[in-house]
Amino acid sequence: MGRFVAQRLVGLLLTLWVIVTITFLLMHAIPGDPFRGESRIPESVLKNIRAFYGTDQPLWEQYGRYLWNLVRGDLGPSFKNTGQSVNELIGDGAAVSAILGFQALIIALVFGLLLGIVSALRPGGLADGTAMLFGTVGVSVPGFVLAPILIQVLAVQAGWFPVATWGTWRHTVLPSLALSFLPMAYVARLVRSSLLETLGQDFVRTARAKGLRPWRVMTVHALRNSLIPLTTVLGPLIANIVVGSFVIEEIFGIPGTGKQLVRAIFERNYPVILGSAIYYSVVLLSLNLLVDIAYGVIDPRIRVARSNA
Repeated sequence: MGRFVAQRLVGLLLTLWVIVTITFLLMHAIPGDPFRGESRIPESVLKNIRAFYGTDQPLWEQYGRYLWNLVRGDLGPSFKNTGQSVNELIGDGAAVSAILGFQALIIALVFGLLLGIVSALRPGGLADGTAMLFGTVGVSVPGFVLAPILIQVLAVQAGWFPVATWGTWRHTVLPSLALSFLPMAYVARLVRSSLLETLGQDFVRTARAKGLRPWRVMTVHALRNSLIPLTTVLGPLIANIVVGSFVIEEIFGIPGTGKQLVRAIFERNYPVILGSAIYYSVVLLSLNLLVDIAYGVIDPRIRVARSNA
């Protein structure tokens, strides 16, 4: 296991370097000047600003300096937020986005598992049809369409939750629901199909023939093996929640990293764009590594294959 983790860490660092390089080159290939803006600034002032941020240096020198600062954990200064570094901006928004993403993930996993299990236990019944209808709608309706509906019904008409602000747990409910709807439906459909296949396996029939209680057959034997496909897609599932937060945070006015990234794109704030890309890449690559490790813990066959390799 240690050798496997070490190999994956090396691959993670190489992948991160490729992402940093491509994103850096794309940022400098975009036409336009991030300092000029709408107001007319004298050329002498622009020259001093470029010299201060180092953007007047050759591209290779800027790239080398950025990599050196990145190794030391410095993402550089923000072009638009005077006196603030990219590390500070991402640090402030990461805590907010983490709360939102964690809540959405918990909602998606808990209710998705429940819907998938109920649907698999009575295939073809009313519960199965209702759960699959929910799954179809959930996969078809994106979060940015669901968010205004939740605002109109639960915030404007019912008055249960506030919108366009951030402060208490009540402010997190609607955006968390909007983020969790699609992954919840995906989890329900995946668990249903995997559980139906597992319930027909020989080891499940053997467990039933031994006289084990139905709940033990379901939880210990069938459900654990059914979670293997879910574990495999857990990394992309979390990625979907992270990517979905870009638009959701903008709709609900949440001061997270997603909203910061959207604003930075419109402002041509290149260090924030590059820093956000690095931040999301590190998070997603680390999650994929954890998923691979968890996959081996859940499925003993993988541990045996690694030990024989």
